[in-house]
Order: sequence, then C-alpha cells, then structure tokens
Amino acid sequence: MAEGKIRIKDIAKIAGVSATTVSNVIHGRTEKVSRKTRKRIEEILDEQKYAPSMGARILSGKSSGMIAVVVGKRQEWEQESEKLEEILREIEKSLDEREYYMLLHFVKTAEEFVRYEAVWKLDGVICIWLNEEECTRIRQMCAVPVAAIYRTDRIYGKAGEEVARFLFKREKQRIWFLDGTEEYGKVVWKGMQKIFSKKGCCLEEEQYLEIPKDRDLRRMFYKIRLAGLALSADMLVFASAVQGAEAVGYLHDLEIKVPEEIEVMAVGKEETALICRPQLTTVEFDKKRFVRQAIEELYVQMIKGYILTKSGKISVETIIRGSCN
Repeated sequence: MAEGKIRIKDIAKIAGVSATTVSNVIHGRTEKVSRKTRKRIEEILDEQKYAPSMGARILSGKSSGMIAVVVGKRQEWEQESEKLEEILREIEKSLDEREYYMLLHFVKTAEEFVRYEAVWKLDGVICIWLNEEECTRIRQMCAVPVAAIYRTDRIYGKAGEEVARFLFKREKQRIWFLDGTEEYGKVVWKGMQKIFSKKGCCLEEEQYLEIPKDRDLRRMFYKIRLAGLALSADMLVFASAVQGAEAVGYLHDLEIKVPEEIEVMAVGKEETALICRPQLTTVEFDKKRFVRQAIEELYVQMIKGYILTKSGKISVETIIRGSCN
C-alpha cells in the first residue's frame, strides 16, 4: 500500500482487529486493549508509515475523519448493556461505510465531554442517552455537528405514550408504575400522563413509585412490597425491562400468577424479558432505524452545514407476550 493511502480499516484488516481498536491505540486509549494487540498494531503502523500521514491530516485543518460517540447516564450502562452494545456495533458499521472512525467516550455531563473534545479534532458527535439540552450544549460549546440517538426527552416520552395507549385498549387504569432508572423513567411517566389527560382521565402521582436502583436493595423491595402492589392493581408497569423481568420472577416465588392475577409490562427489550417465564410484554424501539437517522442527520450537518429541522419518525411498538392476557 502506498504511503499516505493507508487507512485505519486497512490497518485493522492486517492486524485482525476492529477499526475502533486501531483508532484507540493511535489516540492512546489503550486501557481495554491487550499489550500484545497494542504492540502488534503499533508495529503495523510503523511498517505502513501510517502515523506521519495521519498526523498531517489532522494538522492540515482538513477533515480528521473522526466521529465521537458520547454515551451518557451511567445507570443506563448497567441496565441496558445489551442494547448499548447493539447500537455501538451498528454505529461503527455505518460510519465505516462512510470511511469515518468512531471514538467512544462515556460521560456524566455535557461539560465533561467538552473537556475531552478540546484534545481532539472531531468532524462530528453522536450522542446516546443525552437529552435535548445536553446535546445543544455540546453543539454550542464544541462548534461541531451533533446528532442524537435515544435522546431521552423524545424516545422515552413516545414510549410512555405507547404504554398508555396499550393500557386504554386493555381498559387497565388500576396500575402502578415502578421506576428504578436514573432519569428516563420519569420521561416515560410523563408520556403516559399526557395520553391519559387527552382521554379525560388522570394518573395520580401516587401511582408512580420510585424503586431502588441498587439491585440488592431492589430485591428487598420486591420481597416486602411486591405482593401488596400486585393485589391492589390490574397491571404493573416497569420503566426497565430488566426490572420487569426480575419482578415476574419474584411474583412466581410469591405464588402470584402472571398474568392470571396480575399483568406485567415494561419499556425496552433485554434478553431477560425473553428468558423469564412467562415472557415479558414490552414496548420496544427500532434501534437500527435510530442509528441510520442519526448518522444521516449528522452527515447532512457536516456536508451541507445545516441542522435538520424535523427529526425522523420515532418507531415504537408493543410486543405482547405471556405476561399480559
């Protein structure tokens, strides 16, 4: 390969690793890269004379070809790990097709990312699990194109609306909403309240229950409170599919039959929703569609220099399984 023509994906192919791994080695983020793999990549970079041409590309003021993927909300990393892994694979695939390289960064706040961004010359940013205000702050402070996947204020609000529509179809209003998430559960709840209000009904604030985020404390909560909640309602709605699946297991231990005595549903899809018995009814999202929309939005901003005024349609649907009659 001619000097100056070698790409990260070419180095990755020679080394037998992903383009993201090569990018991480180039930029010093080697905490999760084995010593053997790092040494192999560095040797190939030297052999192919890649480093000088990459440095020239960045210093020239032209496109670096690097897109940062910023993931927010540490609570969601633990509860939605399978979902996040699937999203990241799809992002990397889509960016690779356009010959961009993905830099992954986890943050608690938008300001934390701004300090990180100052070190790198980025072409754009994709945000996951950040709300509109946080995405706007990143766009303004970093002065780069920004697109969002799973923007909490939009996606989970729509999920809540879908939950409420399902409840009305089933004539279920004696419900408890159980939220053990960091933030997005409250957005789901507001979406539910919005639809109930339009129907001339009301979800009382007392029906919203914040449950422990810590797994051990949550299990204690289930042991103490779950039976009473199940006997006083027609439906238990969980902000997280993981927590909903946990509850189905505890209801079984308490000899409370699902769905004969109490129905259960949740927002999101995890493997545990399919493994528990009966399987959990969930409101789910089309992850691949979200990724395609976000990357298209980002690409338009980078190439044409303007922000799309209308976001793509949010696709949510209720998948009815054994936990509902």
